Amino acid sequence: RTVGYATLADMLVKLRRELSQGGPKLVVAYWWGLDAVQHSCGTRSEEALAELRLVARGLREFALERLDRGKCRLVVASDHGQVDVGMIVRLDAMEEVVERLILPPTGEPRLFSMFSWDAEGLSRTLEEALGDEVLVMSRGEALSMGLFGRGGRFSRRLGDIVVACKRDAAFVYRLRPEGEDKVERLRAMHGGLTDREMLVPMVVL
Repeated sequence: RTVGYATLADMLVKLRRELSQGGPKLVVAYWWGLDAVQHSCGTRSEEALAELRLVARGLREFALERLDRGKCRLVVASDHGQVDVGMIVRLDAMEEVVERLILPPTGEPRLFSMFSWDAEGLSRTLEEALGDEVLVMSRGEALSMGLFGRGGRFSRRLGDIVVACKRDAAFVYRLRPEGEDKVERLRAMHGGLTDREMLVPMVVL
């Protein structure tokens, strides 16, 4: 069953209540606050560090100190990490890219795919212009690498080319060139191939 919550304190109290009830069970809780503040302020910002301390203190006071440690284990992990954005690249401003597209790129700023009538030419253009920043793959190569997990449910949605970031760049495609994409205001993002995004800590308490 799903239990909703409004704030961090609300989530922690409900988490403790669920774990305090009898019987073996697995309870999964997700807090979005650290992800959100890192996006808006950066991974090493004062705001992000304050949020991390708040979560750690809350887990200790509302969960760990009130649970039977002999009967319960708390596992703290993350679904991904983030990197601070070093530069924004506007794909819509790259004429050799735009002219080869069937439709605008799909996906995220650090991992996206493209449908193209000239996939080979588009791959070559991207590698020549951005080879140090990205890994350019065919649909088949991306799927065989396991970037989208097992199974083929994503294969129909992927374009002819998949582009993954290796460093700190992020890519946008403005549908209206005169208007800023809201993604451009984010200080940190995820979805790329760096260790900071793909390797996350796991703590068992």
